[in-house]
Amino acid sequence: MKPSRVSHKFAQAVAGAMHIAGFVAILIVNGDASSQEAPARDDNRKTECALRLMQFVEELDKVFDTHYSVLPVQDLFKKYFPVSGRHFDQVFEACEKSRYCAGAYNYQNAFEITFGNSQYRPEIPLYVQINFDESGNSLPPFVVIRSW
Repeated sequence: MKPSRVSHKFAQAVAGAMHIAGFVAILIVNGDASSQEAPARDDNRKTECALRLMQFVEELDKVFDTHYSVLPVQDLFKKYFPVSGRHFDQVFEACEKSRYCAGAYNYQNAFEITFGNSQYRPEIPLYVQINFDESGNSLPPFVVIRSW
């Protein structure tokens, strides 16, 4: 027997009502979802920032090991920046693991991380600087060839 148009619409209405009831039940059980999601979202941003910077540092080490040009470093900037999120402890820890880390500084309202390969490659010393404002947003990073 073929279902009638009325029974099909009735089934759709029941399914829609069950969907709404399920959503309301989830809100009642979990409380106000918006108040719980904000800190979780902030933590995810911080972790994402730290992870992206860790990956950047790993690739920067490889570039410093094999290249004598600013171009591959600039390509890394395009790939990994801008970043945001205040998780500086993890960021500093990751950056300081690099053998090319020249320093990680926490100023009063800014953060700076520097890398240089002059100790290992004095013939073409590259210098990279990454800065963050007090909100945790990266400022445009830069790379230069130092000749001193």
